[in-house]
Formats: sequence, structure tokens, C-alpha cells
Amino acid sequence: MNVRTTAYCVHERGGGGRRNAEEYVIDDYGTALVGTNTIDLYKPSRLEMKRWGVRQVDIDILQWGSEEQSIKVLTPRAKHATPRRMLISLASKKKSLQLADREL
Repeated sequence: MNVRTTAYCVHERGGGGRRNAEEYVIDDYGTALVGTNTIDLYKPSRLEMKRWGVRQVDIDILQWGSEEQSIKVLTPRAKHATPRRMLISLASKKKSLQLADREL
């Protein structure tokens, strides 16, 4: 999969991801990124952030997140509009799937 990547550092607002060796855990849900095929990558300094800039890169998805894990991550942040909208969407999707299962 080819995605757009942007960099951020501790001195910048936004972004979200934890670096683990050469694998990244993506947990960003900012409105600027959702549905855009864009991933924010953490860089430890502004210099490294600026050096990265914006790049198109090929990525391999090793494991997709689960709806249950998304709910765990988003629930404590539900006072903010974007996580709240995402939680409502996940709940609606889960309810639809449960209804479909019952009909089968």
C-alpha cells in the first residue's frame, strides 16, 4: 500500500504514533488524517521532522487494529468531537453487525 507520510515532533501539535524498532503503531485519529491515506510519523527533533517532510512511501500492514481496541483508545478521549464521532460510528457499525448476525 502506498501512503503519504508526514512527520511531527514533540514540539509540534498533532500527530500520533509510537515508534517500536522499525515497526510503527499507528493510533492517530486527527481530522486532518482520517480517511486521507496519510500517516504521521514521530521524529525526535524538529531537524529530523523537517528532513523527513512529506513523502509517499510503500508500507506493509502487519496487523490491522480491531474495533474493540479502537473503542478502548477512543473512550477516554470522548469529550472531544472527533473521537466522539468515531465512537458513535463504531457503535452503530457494531449494532448493525449484531442485527445481521441475529437475522442469519
